[in-house]
Amino acid sequence: MKSKEQRGMVPDLPFSGERSNLAKSIVLHAFRNTLLEDIHAGREVRSKTGRFDDVKVVTPYGEIPWNEVSHISDEQMRTLMIGAVNTVYTILAFPHLKFRSPTGWNEAEPDEGMLTMIALSGALGEAARAEAEAKLKARV
Repeated sequence: MKSKEQRGMVPDLPFSGERSNLAKSIVLHAFRNTLLEDIHAGREVRSKTGRFDDVKVVTPYGEIPWNEVSHISDEQMRTLMIGAVNTVYTILAFPHLKFRSPTGWNEAEPDEGMLTMIALSGALGEAARAEAEAKLKARV
């Protein structure tokens, strides 16, 4: 676990195997074997530099640098998000059931961005909200 200095006002969120398995189950069912797998299918694009500044997409209208190409269409993103929301909604409707959790995945960890948003909401108290605001201002 990170030190308080490393994580700011991120609360000490102790590891929960049950919460980790639920998170992995939600992601498995909401994203794996969905449109995302179809988008991921195909040949992997490689770069000699590792920065992809040497890769271009050739179209009938000219070349597009790889780093400027949208890798998922608006319609694909919309379909993916609708499916994910519907799947998560269905899983949350049955909290007493144990859904299949993938094996071999890393355990879940708290997401600092989400915890910062929670701190900014005031849910962790005024001191946490003020510190989160100060950290955001310092980044800018």
